[in-house]
Amino acid sequence: MDNEETSNNPNFTFYWKSPVGKFFIRYNFASEKWDFGTVDDWIWGSYSSPIAAANDVYCQVTGCFELDRIDAIKMNLDIPTDIFEWEKVPNKG
Repeated sequence: MDNEETSNNPNFTFYWKSPVGKFFIRYNFASEKWDFGTVDDWIWGSYSSPIAAANDVYCQVTGCFELDRIDAIKMNLDIPTDIFEWEKVPNKG
């Protein structure tokens, strides 16, 4: 089981595929923040932790209009409630 300590490990990237695209949360070594963006490298925000980024996704306050406007109840969409529901993938290299 993952915990907060392992979720803050910069050697992993977190992914979630939504109806409007695939999103990631990954550590940015230059800014020392966790970036939330799309797999085509569009960054929607930077966060102090992946947990904070995932929370904004769940609350639909990311700044990504397409994602934030989804009516999750109407679409029967299961938005991840926290980072532990995202796919955790080791970074290459």
